[in-house]
Amino acid sequence: MNPNDRKPFLTHVMLALCLVMTPVLLMIAALTVQRERAEASSHREAPLISQDPFADNTDTYVFISPTNPDNLVLVASWIPFEGPEGGPNYFEWGNGVLYNINVDNNGDAVADYTYTLSSQVDVQNPLTFLYNVGPIGADGSNWNRQQRITVTEKSAQGAKTLLDNALAPPVNIGSKSTPNYDDLEDNFIYTVNDNGDQIKIYAGQTDDAFWVDLQVFDLLTLRGQQPPIGYSTGNNTPVDSVAGFNNHSLVIELPISRLTQGNEPVLGVWATAERPSTRVLNGPSGLGTLDNSGDPVQVSRLGMPLVNEVVLPLALKDAFNSIAPSTDAVLYTGGAGATIQSILQKSVEDPEIGRLLCGLYGVPLPGDLDKDCSTEVTVGTPRSGRGDIFDIFLTGMVLASDFTVQTKNGPATLPAGTNVNQPANVTPAEMIRINTAIKGDLCSPMPSRLGVLGGDACGFPNGRRLTDDVVEIELLAVAGAAYGVLDGRDSDFTFNPALIDILTDGIDGNDRPFRHDFPYMAQAQSGQEHIHTNPTAPNMMQSTASMIADDDDDAEERGNGTMKLGSHDLDFGEDHHTEQTVGLRFTNVEIPAGATITKAYVQLVAEDSDDDETMLHIYGEATDDAARFSKERHNLSQRTPTNAQVAWSVPAWQRHEKYWTPDLSSVLQEIVGRSGWVAGNDLVILFKGTGDREAWSYDGAPEAAPLLYVEYSTTGMTAANADAMNQATNIVSSSVLAPVQFDSTKLVPFTGTDEDDLDGSDTGASAPGEETTQAGTLYLPLVTE
Repeated sequence: MNPNDRKPFLTHVMLALCLVMTPVLLMIAALTVQRERAEASSHREAPLISQDPFADNTDTYVFISPTNPDNLVLVASWIPFEGPEGGPNYFEWGNGVLYNINVDNNGDAVADYTYTLSSQVDVQNPLTFLYNVGPIGADGSNWNRQQRITVTEKSAQGAKTLLDNALAPPVNIGSKSTPNYDDLEDNFIYTVNDNGDQIKIYAGQTDDAFWVDLQVFDLLTLRGQQPPIGYSTGNNTPVDSVAGFNNHSLVIELPISRLTQGNEPVLGVWATAERPSTRVLNGPSGLGTLDNSGDPVQVSRLGMPLVNEVVLPLALKDAFNSIAPSTDAVLYTGGAGATIQSILQKSVEDPEIGRLLCGLYGVPLPGDLDKDCSTEVTVGTPRSGRGDIFDIFLTGMVLASDFTVQTKNGPATLPAGTNVNQPANVTPAEMIRINTAIKGDLCSPMPSRLGVLGGDACGFPNGRRLTDDVVEIELLAVAGAAYGVLDGRDSDFTFNPALIDILTDGIDGNDRPFRHDFPYMAQAQSGQEHIHTNPTAPNMMQSTASMIADDDDDAEERGNGTMKLGSHDLDFGEDHHTEQTVGLRFTNVEIPAGATITKAYVQLVAEDSDDDETMLHIYGEATDDAARFSKERHNLSQRTPTNAQVAWSVPAWQRHEKYWTPDLSSVLQEIVGRSGWVAGNDLVILFKGTGDREAWSYDGAPEAAPLLYVEYSTTGMTAANADAMNQATNIVSSSVLAPVQFDSTKLVPFTGTDEDDLDGSDTGASAPGEETTQAGTLYLPLVTE
């Protein structure tokens, strides 16, 4: 296939990686996974850079802004191992290091835009050891060791300074030094207006957004699986090895039109770090100072995740960190000698991870004609081995066969030859490539952590979002999940879909929820709140979800006490300017007695768009096991309310979109903390307020009924309660998308009747005495792992 024979972008949907072939992948359903926290980190992908953590790239991300589809978000992170309590010399941008995010907009493997962050430290009082001498203010007051940043943009139009010596955010120390860190951090989000473009910049400490169980490096062990893939002795429970750590991130949001060139929608993105070529340690006579001089030298590089860490062998790791993508094709075609060419080509087209999967666990490989657990490669002929891996990492993808993806308007089949994210006249080079035309209605209605594997066109490897589970996606890709879609020359190879549930490290999401708004990264872990897990008493984290499952379990009570149990929607706040209470009864809630609630949210799916001012007060029923709702007057208001309440200033709603309440953990804690509470009991959440928001009820659309999601800890629980937790059946993974993630959708026709039972008469939404029936089609979420 000629890669330049680019078929129309199927309305620009061609879904990226389509990486995972068959809709079978959509079967990954959500259920039970236990999580433990661990103190470890990674990102130490090459020997030299592992000794220079302040210049070490940890991750690179690029995705369409979730708040403005005309914008692109660039994220690069550096400095692994940032323990939140790392004082008195807290983590900061490195001395003399230049941190770069590079963008190629024409496929020639040369940066057309480079955003560079440099920093300097400004010590206010050198005669104290303290980082700060009081609560740090938005203006830097009481901050003794201040850091200032400069961010520049370099392009064909020249170089310009976007931020000049601006104050960087301080780290998240604790409630004495950095009180109200949410508000404090907001002061260090900068907005730059340049030639009509609005550019947002954040450059400071964030939670490490990566997740992985690093025991995978113990001869490719995947804990949680049965041996030989998992362990037969010792701990076989998956652990997020990066949980609890921070890093430093540069986050930039800017218009897509600023970066793209002509009609080419595909951008390539990678991050680097540079140090001055000469560093001089001045010793005692120079008071132990450090001088940097000379031209910058690249010491770290990161585009596609895990490339240098697990694809390249030791012989190439340090070299990779020092070269630009424009050199990749030269090396790949023998420009640096046959030995390097052979090593590099075999590393990509016959990846070692694949050989390990085959040799250790019998996973068949495409192109392994002699069945020796190695794909045949003709050195000197690029793409003679694993064409799928070559495309994913080096050129972007063009489909070799038809592939079906999910869009807002239903399934769409992309024909063979569809160009996914390969630039015209592309020069092979390692970087993340994103098709900026794939967005909005072309995305799966519910984002999937498995990206294209979950049927989501807007996920990895078409760009990389914060919530994409790149470890599992790449494991499946190496096992051949995308081979039939991107290559397919070995017609005898068939990917085994059973591997989807096997090639997983058991860690499906970040330890902290990502933010809905800029800078999107989860907030930096607080030194005060960070707790080191005692391995002899693990902090067992669980999550559970319960959806309204009966027409008597969601109800409305008018101000006069009249009850409604059959409405197709739920009017939160007021109905026809009449105040009412809404009750939601969640059944069989599998939270054991003694658990500590860490997060709790209710999801509502908007039945209609509305933007009037709405304020709701949310509380629970203070009872051990909540009774069913009935049509008896005042059935909701006569229930005993919890002392804990949460106020919700409700944002504007768009029809059929999902919305989450604020954290209701205080309300849930009061209920499950009662002496009579046991796992499997039922609980009630009540809403009362002003304004109006209409959400789907069970009667109107069962699959869009309200859903309760809870995360809880079992640290310090009795053995009996812990055992009860382990036997719970209604458990979902803590893989969350601020705060819960959905992996697939269902197209559900609905016909709902709005039955407002007031004193025995039916009234509809339009006028008293009428019964309103609506019918249509709705994309509805299925909670999945």
